[in-house]
Amino acid sequence: MEGLKVFLASCAANSPDTKITVSLTNCPVGYANSLLKINSNISIMVHECENCGAIQRNIIKHNDLRQLLEWHPVVSWIDNDAIVRGPLDAIYEGVESNTLKMWVRPKKKVEYRYQAGVYSVGSGEYTKRWVEDIIKGLNPINSDGDGYDYEHWFTPQVLIYECVNRGMDVVELPESYNDSKFKDKSTIWHCKSSHFNDPKYQKEYRRYLEQAGT
Repeated sequence: MEGLKVFLASCAANSPDTKITVSLTNCPVGYANSLLKINSNISIMVHECENCGAIQRNIIKHNDLRQLLEWHPVVSWIDNDAIVRGPLDAIYEGVESNTLKMWVRPKKKVEYRYQAGVYSVGSGEYTKRWVEDIIKGLNPINSDGDGYDYEHWFTPQVLIYECVNRGMDVVELPESYNDSKFKDKSTIWHCKSSHFNDPKYQKEYRRYLEQAGT
């Protein structure tokens, strides 16, 4: 919840025209209201979820994505453990109706091949089918003994990779828009939990936390 405030403050400072939809699960009403004071260019989707583990939260995420693709020609997902350090326009460049734009690491194991913390997707027939297939795959009821661990955080990232269909065009998102090494020229710093206490990251994190009024 604190990290989301940092994310929104960094967007307000560095990409103020970006329209943001915030998805909240099991958050108090007062918290939602506090976010509007940090960044006025947001809308909020509110969810309640009992026993909300990893897979339930990811089903909510992809249901939100499915809904947003009905309203907008291009939608970007950005994890809330990110700091935006410049305009975000480039993450939409080259995204057509059936395009997925993501940082691809072809030599990695399947669960790491697509880095799903930041990506953009168009609202075409094939990309909508891709989202539907991910949602279906996230539901253990649909499992045919595929061996997925339905409470593992990387299961959705595996499905994001495996559900890409022939009608989709996957294009490369530069690492500078999904940077967990905190390079000075990168537009998005995406913090892995193990890197949270990195002094360079913490300096910027605390600056935007202060701007958020926390």
